[in-house]
Amino acid sequence: MGNPVAQHEAWPSTPEPAGARTECERGRVADAARSCTGRAPSKGRVCPAMPEDGDTKKARTEQTEALLGLSVVKASGDLVGKFRISRDALVDELRVEIHKAGGPPALFQQLLCGHEELKDGEPLGAHCHEGDTLQLLLCLPRNSAAEDIAVDWMEIQHTDQLLEELTIRDTQAKFETVMPKQRVAAVGLEANTGLVVLLGTGLKEVPDDELVEGKGKGKGGKDGKGKGGKDGTEYYNFVPPQMLVVPPAAPPFDVPLTLDHPLRRAVEFQVVECRQGYPLPSLGICVAMVREYPWDASCRMFLVAFELVPELLVDTVVPSCADCQSFCLDGQEVLWIDRDDREVLRCKRADVRKGSSSELFQLEGTTRVTSIATASDKILLTRAKSHSVEVFDSGGNWLMRLGDHTRGCQDGEAAQVRFWFPVWSERLVDGPYGFTHKDSSPLIMGPAGSIFVYSGGVLMKISDDLSSAKKVMSVREELWLTERDEGTPQFPEVCSVIGVHDGYLYRVLIRTDWREEVILRRLKCEDSLRQPRSVLRERAPMMWPAITDGRILVDDTFGYGLSHPNVKPHYYDEKSRDTWDGNCRWLGEPWLWDECGRPPNAKDLHMDGNGRLFFPGEREGSAGALAWYRAKG
Repeated sequence: MGNPVAQHEAWPSTPEPAGARTECERGRVADAARSCTGRAPSKGRVCPAMPEDGDTKKARTEQTEALLGLSVVKASGDLVGKFRISRDALVDELRVEIHKAGGPPALFQQLLCGHEELKDGEPLGAHCHEGDTLQLLLCLPRNSAAEDIAVDWMEIQHTDQLLEELTIRDTQAKFETVMPKQRVAAVGLEANTGLVVLLGTGLKEVPDDELVEGKGKGKGGKDGKGKGGKDGTEYYNFVPPQMLVVPPAAPPFDVPLTLDHPLRRAVEFQVVECRQGYPLPSLGICVAMVREYPWDASCRMFLVAFELVPELLVDTVVPSCADCQSFCLDGQEVLWIDRDDREVLRCKRADVRKGSSSELFQLEGTTRVTSIATASDKILLTRAKSHSVEVFDSGGNWLMRLGDHTRGCQDGEAAQVRFWFPVWSERLVDGPYGFTHKDSSPLIMGPAGSIFVYSGGVLMKISDDLSSAKKVMSVREELWLTERDEGTPQFPEVCSVIGVHDGYLYRVLIRTDWREEVILRRLKCEDSLRQPRSVLRERAPMMWPAITDGRILVDDTFGYGLSHPNVKPHYYDEKSRDTWDGNCRWLGEPWLWDECGRPPNAKDLHMDGNGRLFFPGEREGSAGALAWYRAKG
């Protein structure tokens, strides 16, 4: 079988040993070079033509006729290259030469000859029916492997078309569920297109021999035990080494991960569509905030960027990132706040594809930055224990402030706006089964450069000129739940908001019953959701179940042996709906009780390091807690 020879490649010029060939032999080599490459032989290697005998001439003719001329062009009509290759050569060999000529890797080449697609393992001569030339069209590949995957946003019944859930199923594997799925560790959303990236699930099952017990220090795996990979590799909270990209109008595809890849420690994804055809057929860029250590919530955080390419991980660590506090995407550039060893906060920017980075400016103070956004060359920041949005230009000059340090949930002009940004003591919050997500992140980048603000119990949208903010919808956590979500006995835990797209607000939930599923739901952005719960229930009778701070139905509290009384302030179910989002971690904020009054039975209530409420005696078990509660009358 002949090896392909690309036309653009130079003829070998390695010096030959003295006496290795006669002048006549070197002349015949030069003629062969001309026939293979179409170029004249190099000067100094030409000799007068010598008469050939019949056998030699016949062999040279057969060799020339066995070569096939190929022209490969892109869909735009641009030439990729011209090649002379043996008719017996396989399509696989041509793909290698196309990649050498500047085309995409062989895995991402779709070659068309007329209406026929060239398949690996086929001889090229089988597609040349007349003559010795062939023109091929090089396209980006179609993801045929996922044609049997059904992706749907299913409307949840009796929610008046307000609430939908992402479902992904393999129709050829007895409807095997890809999503919702256990151990999905992070979710990213592209605000303009609705593309979703899921860490911890995929179209292919991870082989059992890669999921063996190890000596890792992780926690939260199956049965509450840490898991490890081969040779004791840390198996980060039982997050499978899988990643799934779900485009809005195309089949989903896998991005493979290794067992020890840092992306398995990601706590936040941000995605932007930024297509390129060469050298890789990428749909866009995803940047992940990653923990340095999987078992330490206070450890250093750094950024990892990767291309959305099928079946191939093309990733890079964002340069000059010391300890990331918050980040956002602006096209193929990432903007983030960094903290160095001296606790100095710096605003930095990096071009992911060019690999360049620069420092924009230094911030005053050391207070943690909880979120960052950018629009119209302006940079917006929020800080812990501050209830306002600060606006800077790209040079770090302070421009204005939306809101002040007074807590509230009021829209209007910049001077009248009031926000409430409660924060946790740590920047990471532990969820069930090792699911770790960021603490309060008020600023949310929306489609077309819009910016939203998550304040108290309401979502606001900042005007394009940053002069005002307007309320959009309620973000009460129970709005993402229905009566049918009741587990055994707890309802799912509501986690982070991940973005806004096409008039919907996307949020992650985790079931804590036997299913242990991670769910992605989206709620329609409607101002009517700010009405009292009793009004909403008339419209959508299954939405917003009445649950306690322990995520149990109020009516079934003692039926399930709850050890302490419900202290959730249901005052905000009907009144001042914009004040509170239902997150019980904020029950420790005195401001929350100023309007409704703190209930007497919450006087001795405490909160642990994970935001869980408890009374004295509960740490001794349910019997001790029940005895304490009865003693209190």
